[in-house]
Amino acid sequence: MGALLLGLGLGARAWAAVPLGALGFEADGGGCASEGETAQWSWGAITGGPLGGFDGANGWGLNLAGGYLNDTTDTLTCTGIDVTGAARPALTFSQWFDLDSGDVASIEIDDGTGWQAVTPIYASSPTWTGTSDGWQVTALDLSGFGSPLSVRWSFTADASGVGQGWFLDNVGWWDGDAVPPDIRAVDVLEDTQEVNIARPVTAVVLDDVGLASVTLRYTIDDGASVDVPMIASGDTWSANVPGEHADTNVTYTVVAADAENQSTSHAFTFRYFLPAPRNLRLDAARALGHTVPLRWDVPGSTQVVTGYRIYRDGELAAEANSTAADVPVTGALDTFTVTAVYGDGQGDASEPLEITAAIPAVTGLEPAEGWPGDHLRLTLTGEYLLLTDGQVTAGLGDGVSVTPDVRDADTAVLDVQIEAEALPGMRDLTLETPSGETVAMGAFTVLDGEDRPRLIPQEFAVRQGESTTLNIAYVGEMATTMPEVDLGDEIVVDGVSAANGALAVACTAAGSAPLGQRAIVVDDGVRLFDGVSLTVRNGSVQGTGCSTTSTGAGWFALAAAALMVRRRR
Repeated sequence: MGALLLGLGLGARAWAAVPLGALGFEADGGGCASEGETAQWSWGAITGGPLGGFDGANGWGLNLAGGYLNDTTDTLTCTGIDVTGAARPALTFSQWFDLDSGDVASIEIDDGTGWQAVTPIYASSPTWTGTSDGWQVTALDLSGFGSPLSVRWSFTADASGVGQGWFLDNVGWWDGDAVPPDIRAVDVLEDTQEVNIARPVTAVVLDDVGLASVTLRYTIDDGASVDVPMIASGDTWSANVPGEHADTNVTYTVVAADAENQSTSHAFTFRYFLPAPRNLRLDAARALGHTVPLRWDVPGSTQVVTGYRIYRDGELAAEANSTAADVPVTGALDTFTVTAVYGDGQGDASEPLEITAAIPAVTGLEPAEGWPGDHLRLTLTGEYLLLTDGQVTAGLGDGVSVTPDVRDADTAVLDVQIEAEALPGMRDLTLETPSGETVAMGAFTVLDGEDRPRLIPQEFAVRQGESTTLNIAYVGEMATTMPEVDLGDEIVVDGVSAANGALAVACTAAGSAPLGQRAIVVDDGVRLFDGVSLTVRNGSVQGTGCSTTSTGAGWFALAAAALMVRRRR
């Protein structure tokens, strides 16, 4: 049936021939008659098949709602077509059909001498079936017929199977070259990896009088159209579309003209491309960390791949020379694609991969500040940290040493020693774990050292076997009013109380307590205070028990100094 149909696009309907008459079928049925065994031709609004006429809503059809009856022959006849005096008479009509393979359509002419089957211009047979693939214009050469004449559309259905129907509109008769060229067998070019290589397009073009020109018209990525003259070899015409780089769309049509009319083929589009990598996937059981391992398969291409680019949410996130890469994640929903890089450019993006990763993060650090000279215990909490004892290192920058003690996967106690010369300011906490590096920006602050809580340096003494109270003076505020005090081996702390800038530490030295000087350590739950010492003396020497080396007057002077410092704060 392809030979029957003219290559006239719906937008190219300017006939140069002289019109002699027409039946539009929009206002009425044009005086045409439905006849036959079931008389199933009818006029009106076409609600099946093409869902409307060629022009407007109305036309003739085999069952306007779509479908038709089986095992019948029916005709539609239009009369009064007068081509008297026409030098080259022709009849045209628009048709849309979808017929079952056993059903047949044909057209006949009667000029008073009886009905004669007519083969349409450019067709090879007077009958057809199948589908028209949309509205098409068909033409008949009326040369040799008398006038006036009648035209009859005949339809024969077999006993099984139906299509959507046969629909007619816009019958017209003309004098002159009313029939445009017929364009058929246009090459349909498929998408290609052969970038930058021109591709030939051929088409068979016929005309009932004679062709004036045949042109290949194309656009690149919907840009301006370019016309290239096609060269004939018999009825076959050819020209090339240009070679283009990857990711370029080319749309082309064939335009044919005779002296009076022009036809345009369907538009075809193909694409120059380079293939995408395949099977982009997460190369791990779980998306955990600041980066995720991605893997993909090489693209199926004849071109040489020189590398890969990985995109996250459309932005370049990483590049790789192999089919695997560790790529940063945000913790929100990330959409990844990967492209291959070729010598001729970048290829298509892979199918997207969506990942919502669990990113290790520090959620708390208490306390979050300290003074130069401090010895602190910080409580670190987080999520997805995967802390493992013995496999974690931590840092707070220059002048601060950190020793982590892992309690569980997301909790650790950090033993922090701030050097006396450490510079004040905000510090980032850096954790190195088996899952990677985690940085908590500005997590800790080294304060100005002038305000640091501290013990006032003192020296105390106690004899073996004796009990007494040590009055340890301090400056600033402690985290608790009941700190722990460590006086060393075989000295028991019986109680601790704080008042007026001093700790009253009740203690008892065992008779076997080791002799000599030892450091006193005060732990308020956050800081470890030192700078105070205790000397254990022989218990056989008579004395007054625990005492400082200062006189009573000296002690009061120290206490007064401590109070003055506190008032200044």
